[in-house]
Amino acid sequence: MKIPSDLEKFDAPVVLTVNPSAMTDKDAVLLDPIPHNLMFVRVRANTWNLDVVDKVVEYYSAHKIPIVLTFMAYYSESIPKGHKFNYSYRQRTMNSYWVVTPDAWDGTMARYADNTFVYSCGKNADAFSCHRCGNCLREYFATIEKMRD
Repeated sequence: MKIPSDLEKFDAPVVLTVNPSAMTDKDAVLLDPIPHNLMFVRVRANTWNLDVVDKVVEYYSAHKIPIVLTFMAYYSESIPKGHKFNYSYRQRTMNSYWVVTPDAWDGTMARYADNTFVYSCGKNADAFSCHRCGNCLREYFATIEKMRD
């Protein structure tokens, strides 16, 4: 995966999104050096990529970069057999998808309960409204302040 090497040339905060299809243990996106304007790392999570999520969380939180987990929703039953119990078919926003269950969400977030740099999109497994959690606003303004230094 090719990530632009000149992210610091942007005059505004940037977000790095790590997608599950692009993630393996070998190629988790670990930027070095970390751009000064990196607002947060958004990790598109599911219950079968947590080994790589762990690696991303460990790396970026060690550098004091926030990580926001966005739990994936699926149109079809493309969920691996051993993980189907972690997903239920329900309406999310306007359409129906296979989405993470509250128990699976709680279990995943519990992995990072002691890490002050890890957040989730939304407040819980039933809160999918983007405008309600405040992660983006909080980190945008924090990064603007960091960029002024």
